[in-house]
Amino acid sequence: MKKIFTLLCVALAAVSCIDDDYDLGKVETGNITIGGDQTAFEMPLAQIVIGMTELRNGSSDVKAIFEEADIWLPSTLPGGTAYADIRRLTSASDSYLDQTVDLLFDEMAASQAKMDEVTDLIWRTPEYRNRFSEVISADEEALFKSLFKEYFSDEETGEVLRDLSGELARDYLSGIRVETVNYRIEGIDLGSDVVDMLVDNLDPEGTADPRNTLQIYGSVTSALPLSLQTSPTFTGTAIRMEPFAVGPDEQNVVPETRLYEQDLRQVIDGVEIVLPLELLRYYPDQSFDEQQQLVLKLHLRKRGGLSIDL
Repeated sequence: MKKIFTLLCVALAAVSCIDDDYDLGKVETGNITIGGDQTAFEMPLAQIVIGMTELRNGSSDVKAIFEEADIWLPSTLPGGTAYADIRRLTSASDSYLDQTVDLLFDEMAASQAKMDEVTDLIWRTPEYRNRFSEVISADEEALFKSLFKEYFSDEETGEVLRDLSGELARDYLSGIRVETVNYRIEGIDLGSDVVDMLVDNLDPEGTADPRNTLQIYGSVTSALPLSLQTSPTFTGTAIRMEPFAVGPDEQNVVPETRLYEQDLRQVIDGVEIVLPLELLRYYPDQSFDEQQQLVLKLHLRKRGGLSIDL
């Protein structure tokens, strides 16, 4: 189930200052300024948890997608790597897919287990089985599988089976993807006085060498046996994050993205975060389970002093 946790920030006490030269004594006429040009204040903004079942392509979640991919992928992948290169599999201009299918056929010829996996998949998937109806005339499972294995080693009929099987494998592997994930944050409980304090003295866009700025940044972790790339956007704002990669069992950095007053106010009021997801690598030796999640933690950083009107 989708989970979004907004983290409560209700006062300056919730802000941490990371400045060795922090000086509460800096005072300007008409207001109090805490910190200076070299000061950075940080606070948690939001945490987004994406469960495994939310990563989907149509009716199939990511686990189901790769359960079938495991059948079409050979045990020994091109180059002997521990991962299948999804970006190359889905590229029309790369020979990687052809290499993968050739290795699949080599394994089917040498391994009874792999042959059984492929023929089981073809038999239980009617649209796959129908592709072979002109070559294998069998209405009974055991006979179909027996004839498939027999014909596969035949020079002439085997070529037809390899062509048909290769079409299925190529169509499936080249189509591996997951859909964009959209999350709605209804609002963050950050007091208006705190927001005013954060945006009061921001340098306007286009300022040379800006000192007073706001940035969103963060980290992301994933237990999924996948690496992927995303570049979140925030609907209704100018916030567009640079693409960043997410690897399995690693803490990955979400790059800083600058935002301005109206952006922050929109985020605080409520915003939809759009995460396009490009799959990069799949690690077949690592398994899926229902507890695996992708966790995105976002923080707000204010550089420069905080100005408090008296």
